[in-house]
Amino acid sequence: MLVLHWIGKGGPPEVDGVSFSTEDSPSEAFQAVACHPSDLYLDVGHQSTPSAATVAPLVVFGDLDPRVRVHVDVWVQPGEQDSLEKIRGVVNRIWKRLNNRLCKAASDSTHIAVLALAYSRQTSLAPEFDPSDPTVARFPGLLGHSDLDIALQDLHAAGLMTRSATDTLPQCPQCEGSRALAREVCVFCGKATLEKSTIVHHYRCGYQGPEDDFEREGEDGWHCPKCHHELRHYGRDYDQSGNLFVCLSCNGDMTEPEVGFRCLDCGTDTRGDRMGFRRIWRYELTPNATMALTLLRDGKEDRILDLLRGGGRTPAEDGAIADDRPGPTSARTFKLELSLADGGDPTDLANGYEIVHSVLTKSMRDTDVISTELSDVTDGFVVTTTGGSTDFEALMRTIEGRVKDKLGEDRPIRIVAREVTTPDETPPIAIAQGGDAR
Repeated sequence: MLVLHWIGKGGPPEVDGVSFSTEDSPSEAFQAVACHPSDLYLDVGHQSTPSAATVAPLVVFGDLDPRVRVHVDVWVQPGEQDSLEKIRGVVNRIWKRLNNRLCKAASDSTHIAVLALAYSRQTSLAPEFDPSDPTVARFPGLLGHSDLDIALQDLHAAGLMTRSATDTLPQCPQCEGSRALAREVCVFCGKATLEKSTIVHHYRCGYQGPEDDFEREGEDGWHCPKCHHELRHYGRDYDQSGNLFVCLSCNGDMTEPEVGFRCLDCGTDTRGDRMGFRRIWRYELTPNATMALTLLRDGKEDRILDLLRGGGRTPAEDGAIADDRPGPTSARTFKLELSLADGGDPTDLANGYEIVHSVLTKSMRDTDVISTELSDVTDGFVVTTTGGSTDFEALMRTIEGRVKDKLGEDRPIRIVAREVTTPDETPPIAIAQGGDAR
């Protein structure tokens, strides 16, 4: 039975194979939170949303609604077939990388929530444009968190996230919002009370002025206000040489007005050369972020500070010159793959996993990280060492010797170890504990 914690105001739907917990503090374990779309219509600038309070999977029952700005993991529409399997598949995939300790830490810390959300969903954090929010661009999965920009900058500075610029938005110098209206304003008084006219050039006498100067009340056609001749033929009598803007507030005239901004939130008017701008970034996890989450998962919160102090340097961006000060020794990641030899028994492979894991946990240091996922993704273990803290070649010799002692010289399993040199090669390290939706 799949258990969902219902956080909606209305009653939960009836779904075969799904049980809903409706208590404020549920007494039983649940695999996801659930609600109706209407429960997500919140002013997230002032109130938390369900997905902000936890990084547990979020399931929404109802018709798709563009007003929902929250990250939804599973959207179940009315009458949809196989909804149970749809929910279970997504929930299981997320919980392979979460556990209760991470969820608790994420609810208490914006920094951990950022990392846990990106890691558990295996996605980058990309902002979406939302005109209902003063910042215009926000991260759907992290709505309701305060000081989110500061947290993302902290994680980037710590080497836990890389970032790349995606856009640039104006920023009001008064309230720092980005909902600004761009307008052409008078270069003299700064007001947007401009009237546009075409400049007419009379060839005969050389007079130039706005087309209104050439009009006479009650008469058709144009007449030059200087020599009073009628302008009959374009290109022979006159031409139109550009535009003229006249300010209705100060009567100033200009050929090129300035660009000004009016903040739609606080009403401040700012000239273009005084307007601030802010960059919008897409954030990606680094291997060090995976290390930090694994340390947290394993209850080694005190070691995360060591990781942040020695987690590597932040790459230079936008062509900037990288800091050439000596940085900490970078981490090294190794992958140990176990496979069954011909004629071997599955129990031999299970014994091999147990032996290798025992050697790893006894030999590695506190700042090293070992994944414990045994699946078709890793087929073994992923080991990350910091600062060369572990002699990996000696460690492999120890593993080989222990396997021989336990399983014999003609051991029925193969062990292949190699260093992972690129982040893309690093397989996701799933969390062994947590709410498997079975």
